[in-house]
Order: sequence, then structure tokens, then C-alpha cells
Amino acid sequence: MSSSDIEVVVADTNAARDLHYALRYQVFCIETGFEDASRFPDQQEKDEFDDSAIPFLVRCQHTGDWLATARLILSDDGNLPIKRYCNVPRHTIPFDQMAELSRLLIATKVRRRRSLSNKRQQPGFGVTALTQHGHRQRGQTARILRDLIRAMAAFGLDRGIPHAAFFITPALARILGRMQIDLTAIGGAVRHRGLRFPFISRATQVYDALTRLAERDAGELPQPYVMFSESAATVTRHTLDEYEHRKFGT
Repeated sequence: MSSSDIEVVVADTNAARDLHYALRYQVFCIETGFEDASRFPDQQEKDEFDDSAIPFLVRCQHTGDWLATARLILSDDGNLPIKRYCNVPRHTIPFDQMAELSRLLIATKVRRRRSLSNKRQQPGFGVTALTQHGHRQRGQTARILRDLIRAMAAFGLDRGIPHAAFFITPALARILGRMQIDLTAIGGAVRHRGLRFPFISRATQVYDALTRLAERDAGELPQPYVMFSESAATVTRHTLDEYEHRKFGT
């Protein structure tokens, strides 16, 4: 799979948002036990932050498969996970100038080659597969992660939000560092479903660094994201129906 096959989609319709929540349920509740499945009888994993979040999906344009998802939480009152779970200093950038990247996952079909001996994988953290796949599989996962975060940074910039916040594991921090993303720690380690750290970055730096990586890989680049309501993914609904049937037996 090349970068040109990957399309990042903003889930701006009910159908797209339902897919985002269903992917989260499949990974965080069924596959990893990260969340209690009994709390979500509709098989849609949600929390209180979703009211102010913009969901993103990653689609393979060649096959129509949904490869990854994440959300960008916007807040003008400081209602962000990074504030709730971390002791963020008061002098840090105002919360109405940052958006938090959250609930990032890579779909099972992309992760399935990870080593069976990986006993230390953090639940719900699909991108740990980057360190376990063979070279080709790592490259595919890295491209998905790169294009997804690039799109989220671009979306925030388009809405005048200059900073990106991350509340992430050390493994993901190392991966983002290898992608030349400048992470500034804004607090110490926190035990929250494993060890996590709060970071902040300038959205322009995130976007520019990931764009440079993508240009090295693909040359001329498509736009960072499209709206689901305007993308090729909306030609028919059968891709959503097939996904739900395949994953959940509905």
C-alpha cells in the first residue's frame, strides 16, 4: 500500500461517526479489554469527550477498507483528558488554543502480523505494532499514522488552533520523535492505563514535519483530509454495512 492509496476522512455524518465509534468498540472493548464492553450495549464506544471531538477515519481508496481512526478533542473551557488526568502547570498555553489527539487506533488487519511474543503491549494502543512488524508492515502502519496525524494537525490549523496536545505512552512518544515531531513535556509521568506523559507541540511544526516525510515517500501530495460527506467513501453505504456484518455479526 502506498501513501496515494490512503485517504483521511473527517467523520462529518452520522454514518461516519457510527463507524468511528464501532471501530473503537471493536479494538478497545473486544480485542484488548481496554474498556468494559458491557457499558456499550449498542457496540459504540463513547465517552464524555466525544461531544466536543471531531472523529477522523483512514480509508484505503483501492479496497475501501477502513484502516484507522482517531479523534481531535476541541475545548474552550479546558475539558480535555490531558487536563483531567495530569497536573498541567497554570502557565501552560491556554486550553482554548490547543486540541488533543485521542483514541488513536490501527485496525486489526493492519496489526495482525505483530509478534505473538509481544506480552508487554499496552491495551488499546494499536501503534505499538510499529515495533513488532516486519519492515514492510511497519512502513504501512507508519504511513497510516503519519497521514492521520498530519490531517488532524491541518484540521486544527484550519480552525485557528495553534497547538496539539498528546497524552501518550513512551512508545508512541518515541515514534512521534522519529517522525521529527517536537514534543514538549508539560508534566510528569502519570499512571493511567499504563504509563503516560502529557506533551504539547506546535501544530504548524507537526504538519510541516509530517508533510516533509510524506513528500519524500510520495512526491506530490493530496490534500491532508476530506470531509466524509464529500469523499469517494460516500458513493454507497455498503462498505459500512459490510464492515459491521463482518466484525459484529449483525
